[in-house]
Amino acid sequence: MHALPKHATTHPARALRHASATVVLLALSTAASAAPTDAEAAKARCGAAYEAAQEARAKRTWLDARKELLVCAQDECPAFVRKDCSSWLEEVTRAIPTFVLIVKYADGQDVMDYEVHLDGKRLRTDAGAAIEGDPGEHQLTISAANHHPAELKLMLREGEQHRQVEVTLKPRSSSAAVDSGVDEGSVSIDPSTSSAPILGYVLGGVGVVGLGAFGYFALTGSQQRRDLENDCKPACPQADVDAVDRKFLFADISLGVGLVSLGVAAYLILTHDGGGERAHASLPLNVHPMAGGGVGTWITRF
Repeated sequence: MHALPKHATTHPARALRHASATVVLLALSTAASAAPTDAEAAKARCGAAYEAAQEARAKRTWLDARKELLVCAQDECPAFVRKDCSSWLEEVTRAIPTFVLIVKYADGQDVMDYEVHLDGKRLRTDAGAAIEGDPGEHQLTISAANHHPAELKLMLREGEQHRQVEVTLKPRSSSAAVDSGVDEGSVSIDPSTSSAPILGYVLGGVGVVGLGAFGYFALTGSQQRRDLENDCKPACPQADVDAVDRKFLFADISLGVGLVSLGVAAYLILTHDGGGERAHASLPLNVHPMAGGGVGTWITRF
């Protein structure tokens, strides 16, 4: 039997060393091949930002230019690119105009919580903080709760810093009725208002029309009732009877409206013409609607 040559003997430790060396070589090879790829990607980013920054500077869109210059001024960029971008970044920063909003209520108090839209885009800004924008005309909108939004055109000038823009917000009018202390269903009239004579004349016209309508419905209703009594009583059609009843109902309503309107009109006109002292000595006139008309009470001092 012949012995195997020594070099053909398989040793476990030697095999492990060969495997480890192979793994290390593969890792180094991968790292060496990846390093140029990262450098090339960084170089591409720097070059793209460098070109975009120059285009934005030419258009004088300073906010876009600054965004690109912050990229190409990084340490990973080539020296000449980094130098130009750093220099341009200082120039662009000085050129960007800024303004500070001073938002107040109608009473002069500062508004702390409001929203700002510049050219339709909502800005995230704190009250009192400077706001940046490109040079040119802009549409500015400021809004706060329970107030009408304020809209204005704003001209930003290159290099203008911390310009103060003051805005006053107007409150929205409340649509809710104000509790005047008058019972529900009554109307209180103040004779001291300057529009009292005009309202009095208007109500006087309404009163005349109401009395005229009362006369018409009362007369036609009476005539139709007499016709029914002569022609078909006591077996008249129900529709004809209902028509007569409606005429009298309309007559009652018209009479009530006419009398109340004339009474209020007379009160307004007489108290206004009689002088301020007597008018203020009188208590309000209260008008209460009732079925078939209404009732008015007027209390005065003698």
